[in-house]
Amino acid sequence: MPAGDRRPKITVVGAGNVGASVAQYAVERELGDVVLVDVIEGIPQGKALDLAQAGPVHGYDAVLTGSNGYDETSNSDIVVITAGLARKPGMTRDDLLFKNAEIVGGVVEQVVARSPGAILGVEEVRVPAPAGGRHGGHPRFGPVPHLHRPGAPGLRGERDGLRAGRSR
Repeated sequence: MPAGDRRPKITVVGAGNVGASVAQYAVERELGDVVLVDVIEGIPQGKALDLAQAGPVHGYDAVLTGSNGYDETSNSDIVVITAGLARKPGMTRDDLLFKNAEIVGGVVEQVVARSPGAILGVEEVRVPAPAGGRHGGHPRFGPVPHLHRPGAPGLRGERDGLRAGRSR
């Protein structure tokens, strides 16, 4: 982790629903400053601004940056990759896997070039971690398997008439 008074720098690549949720969780838990990256112009900037403006209300003061490039991710301590495509009509699961492996591989190359010591995690739904690691060869690369699973207990609770957190 970083030395001195510097907060950890967390990069989230993919500013869709999962990526934005990861960023929100990170700042609300004061885990560090966050850089949101996405290929769609305006999306990461807008979500970073929304989260920054919510800081005073929710009691956090993290620095949030939105970007369509990777220069702002330099010297990240942690990188979470949620980027990838959703399955489109007519697309096979293999097509989706290979396309997302290509996307994740490109992301790994970009972030490792700028943050060689970072811990990398990839959303397991997008592509199995070994596929991303094969592209980047980064020794600290692995899956983040629980990004979609925390809601399951709440859904079970709703089904069973229980409050959230009481359905285990």
